[in-house]
Amino acid sequence: MPRVFLSYSRNDLNFVQGLAQTLMSNGVDVWWDLSSIQGGDNWTEAIPQAIENCELCIVVLTPNSVKSNWVQKEYTYALEQEKKVVPVMWQPCKVPFALVNINYIDLQGPKYQDGLNQLIRLVQVRPQDKQQVLQPSLEANPTATFPTNNYFPSGVFTNIWVEHNVTWGMFFGMRIHTSIVVSGQRNCPCKAVAHFFGPMGQPLVDFNMNPFYRTMDGFVSTAVDFIPLYDETNYPDIVMYIPYLELHLGPGVHQLAFKISLFDAARNYYFAQSFPQPFMVTQP
Repeated sequence: MPRVFLSYSRNDLNFVQGLAQTLMSNGVDVWWDLSSIQGGDNWTEAIPQAIENCELCIVVLTPNSVKSNWVQKEYTYALEQEKKVVPVMWQPCKVPFALVNINYIDLQGPKYQDGLNQLIRLVQVRPQDKQQVLQPSLEANPTATFPTNNYFPSGVFTNIWVEHNVTWGMFFGMRIHTSIVVSGQRNCPCKAVAHFFGPMGQPLVDFNMNPFYRTMDGFVSTAVDFIPLYDETNYPDIVMYIPYLELHLGPGVHQLAFKISLFDAARNYYFAQSFPQPFMVTQP
């Protein structure tokens, strides 16, 4: 059964793709229309059924979504079905009347990272899991949010593999998978970041300023957020995605590579990095 139903405006697709990818890489089963409705499905039946089957509904609030009749129908139906509805504010807008009594999670501007961490914690753990997962973890070290000084963070890459020519929404691209074991980062916000390099080892430069596929210093990357729940946490499949168009390649065959780094978002440093992973892309 899907854990989360994503309600959003198609005009906000770029943001929603990144949000869905982040949630799925944190082990959350996400239903959203562009990836979950199969060819031949009747979407007027599929969407209500998905809402009925989900545990909670995330509503992405933007000026586009508050004007959308379909978004209104989706969260109204979720409320009628007594589902937990979680509004997330991505762009400033008036909160719909039906949602004004529900505290929203703020993903605007500088509040994005803290809000995203809050959302991950909310959807990652089911109510029946709280006693098994969160409570023992907090009781074991009730005052520590970060690892102690004598416990050094580490990350081990046990496997890395790639799927090519994957459709994600309206784009073709590559899906990068990695299996990792992270130690010493319990309850610490982390990122897995894939950096891309040309045939001579030079970082690929970003040109279109899409925040989901660039580093702060302007190079091509893709990343996903995660929060380890244990002193040693095993992630069998962390997933990142990048459209081919975000690699900014000209026509022809390109021999490229990527490295995956693990980043401590609270302390602002990298604590693990993979070996270069070569791959080839052909652009028409």
